[in-house]
Formats: sequence, structure tokens, C-alpha cells
Amino acid sequence: EKGILPDDTFIETSGSALVNGGTAELKKMLEKLEKGGVLFIDEAYQLNPKTNSLGAQVLDYLLPEMENRRGKLVVIIAGYAKPMA
Repeated sequence: EKGILPDDTFIETSGSALVNGGTAELKKMLEKLEKGGVLFIDEAYQLNPKTNSLGAQVLDYLLPEMENRRGKLVVIIAGYAKPMA
């Protein structure tokens, strides 16, 4: 244990799951990460606010949470710059 984060909770989700679940789903995930940990978002391109208004809502909620949990929460976003055809 290096002690970098106060907790070792790890939650994996996808951009589509967050879009479908909205901010309510994100809140549930963040509650599980209350003590700290990692949120891994795969296929994050689905949260693009230019193409998805629900993605914009998720990001608008997530960004202040990241700032407020600095030192406790790591958010990793992954995915292609564009969806594969």
C-alpha cells in the first residue's frame, strides 16, 4: 500500500451507461467512492457534449465532484477519439 488514495474502491463503467443512467447513476457511483478511489469510464466519447446533451449533464455534474474530491478521487476516461465504424 502506497497511501496515494485514502481508499482502494474501483468502479468501472461506460459512457453509454452514464448517459442512460444520467446524473442519478453517477451519484450512486460517487456515493460508493465517498472515501476515495478510482472511477474508470470506458467509451467516454459517448459523453461528448457537442453530440449528446445527456453526456453534457453527466460531465457538468462530474467535473465539480472531481474538484471537490481532489486527493481522494481519480477519474480515468478512455475510448477512441471517434467511435469505430
